[in-house]
Amino acid sequence: MIKFCVGTSFKNIELIEYADRCNQKGKGIVKEFYGSVEDDIFSFSSISFGKGREHASWKDLVEFVKKGKKYNIDVHLNLNTLRATPDIIEKYRNKIIDFLKRIEDTGVKGIILTAIPLIELAAQSSNLEISVSAICQADSLQKIKRFKDMGVHRIIPSLFKGRDFNFLEKLRKFPDLEYEILCNEICRFDCPFLPQHYLHRSNPDFAQDKTHNYYYKFCYKELLSEFPVNILKTRFIRPEDVPFYHDNFGIEYFKIVRRESHPELIKFFMNAYTSLDYDGNLMHLFPMFLQKPENLRDNRRFISNKDLDGFLNYFYEYRPDCDNDCYTVGGSCDYCKRFYEERIHFLKKTKAVKVV
Repeated sequence: MIKFCVGTSFKNIELIEYADRCNQKGKGIVKEFYGSVEDDIFSFSSISFGKGREHASWKDLVEFVKKGKKYNIDVHLNLNTLRATPDIIEKYRNKIIDFLKRIEDTGVKGIILTAIPLIELAAQSSNLEISVSAICQADSLQKIKRFKDMGVHRIIPSLFKGRDFNFLEKLRKFPDLEYEILCNEICRFDCPFLPQHYLHRSNPDFAQDKTHNYYYKFCYKELLSEFPVNILKTRFIRPEDVPFYHDNFGIEYFKIVRRESHPELIKFFMNAYTSLDYDGNLMHLFPMFLQKPENLRDNRRFISNKDLDGFLNYFYEYRPDCDNDCYTVGGSCDYCKRFYEERIHFLKKTKAVKVV
């Protein structure tokens, strides 16, 4: 079964009923919501919402979990702190164990973690299901085995592994692990600044933007510098492509970001993905470019989602070495560029014939 994990602020409890409506008519289901709370013991160092953030309280979490159970929808708590070092774990060990017990008693099913010492402690001292955050850059079987040996339940692979089909096929070597893959988070392919992005967003001063849009400067602007080719090179997964990953690689969970998005946009994402069908602007699936509901009317940068039918076939059949052989670094593969140019040329020709 195709299951979606949807990010949200736990303040937006109305999203549970909307998810249930999507589940009744959709071909995939919203199985989980994930988010963070403002009063956890790691709130000082977790990845933040940044500008306009809407942290939920512990009371919000409790009510969200309770209502989710009525609709058979689980909740995972995001504790992706970057600063849970061994000395901090040792200093606050009992407090952390009590906190994990509190999470468990609330009915939260699992936690999403980044810090290795915290993963080890949680696996030893709680019954919570543990997911390894994409921040950990799980991009090899060696890393995955180490996480498995620590006692984790689910791996969220690196953002950039979405079209590495050799890698995805080999995930079956660990059939007792669950896998969750990112759908609509994009960053320029093999972006060297990704670790800095995470550090930037974990800064409590992010809302004041004292670093002058570092995150957007090196991704937002570069993604649009050769539009739409740089977009096509990112590792997005369209709603129509979700079954491809499920059927060919056995991936069961698909992650819809971001939890700081406006509730109406989260509804839009849920509807598109659970339907496994979306006829509209591909750019509208990416929270990086869709920060307000009114932006759904903005088609200044337009990529027809339906025009990308069949786009993944080349990657699956030929397995190109995207890391090293892309034309942008002097390589021979220019598939993303050719696909766009040839598809646009074909569409223009077809439209001209219809006019005549």
